[in-house]
Amino acid sequence: VGHLADRFGRRLACQVYCLLYISACITKHFNVYWILILGRITAGIATSLLFSVFESWVVSEMLNTHKAESSSLGKILGLMYFTNYTSAIAAGLVSQSLVTWAPLTKVPSTEHLYWGGSTLPYDASIVSLALGLVIMSLKWSENFGQKNAKARAPLPRDWMVWTLGVVCACFESAMYLFVFNYTPSLPTSPMGLVFTLFMLASMSGASLFSLVGKTRFQATDVFPLVLVIAALALAFAAASGFSFYSTIFSYIVFEAAAGFYWPAAGSLKSRIVPEESRATVYNLYRIPLNTIVVVVLADGIDLKTSINIAASLLGLAACLSVPIAFALKRRGSSVVEASEKTQALISSASTAEHDNSAHLGSCHFACWPGRWLLRWPLLVCLSLGACTLFHRALGEKYF
Repeated sequence: VGHLADRFGRRLACQVYCLLYISACITKHFNVYWILILGRITAGIATSLLFSVFESWVVSEMLNTHKAESSSLGKILGLMYFTNYTSAIAAGLVSQSLVTWAPLTKVPSTEHLYWGGSTLPYDASIVSLALGLVIMSLKWSENFGQKNAKARAPLPRDWMVWTLGVVCACFESAMYLFVFNYTPSLPTSPMGLVFTLFMLASMSGASLFSLVGKTRFQATDVFPLVLVIAALALAFAAASGFSFYSTIFSYIVFEAAAGFYWPAAGSLKSRIVPEESRATVYNLYRIPLNTIVVVVLADGIDLKTSINIAASLLGLAACLSVPIAFALKRRGSSVVEASEKTQALISSASTAEHDNSAHLGSCHFACWPGRWLLRWPLLVCLSLGACTLFHRALGEKYF
């Protein structure tokens, strides 16, 4: 779908994403196997669009259509990251409340239709997706990956493009294996609160990325180390036999590494992947990712082995990221200068700040110089609050 997005329009692809995921959410109300399978297919296509066309549209729209300054695009991307993690935290808490608010119940006079319980978070998602679809249709303009929308942009031949693709595929397939397996490894935990803790850890990782960017180090310098930490975290969880405390600690460390990974990988991709085939290449990155996940899950591998495979994939990603880091340094100052603008934009996105500007509306807090001093205490307070709720939800079983 990446090539189709580059060819026929990225805004159209974003709209198709909303429609596909709305249909996937609707299927969750039916206790019919083929309907649920259809929902998984549409959700899979939508997920491929989610991780490619939105970022491609924003970068092209701001840099190519509006010729924006780096500060303007940085504010847009910063608002995106801030909203992403904030809404994810709220979604975890709201989903937990909705699931407990009304039990799963069969709709009267029907045989396979249900409402309430685990279907309610999907209903809330439909509302959010519909709102996004309306905003896209009314406010967004269209852009394409190549100048001639009827032609197909050639794929890049740079070895770093495809090596980075393997790195991304390894990390993200490990992340998917983690997503499929963290629930059975924490069987008695309230999943909404667990998800909230994970998102808080991701916020911390993204903030750490922005802090590293202000030092003499670059993202490429720290990127392999973060991948090693992620690999060790999952390996520790498996080695400990998934005891409660060690598992929660390991998973939070992994999620913090994931929070660092997304802006770092975005920075690397913006420097390496050419604009004319960006969405196409991003989607090609997902082919080995999905292949790895399908093979591991289809084999019915046990929990411990799955987590060990994920840790091994992270170790492979760390090894492959090292030559990329050295190659970027060897390319010299000309390449660094050519990509400096985009790298700065992606780096500023991970700061999760939002300003009062002509493009972003009113938000005076972000303009206040003390926002940097309050970010980490704010994360600590949110974490303590989530941990308190977590403690009360589990009762005396573990604490």
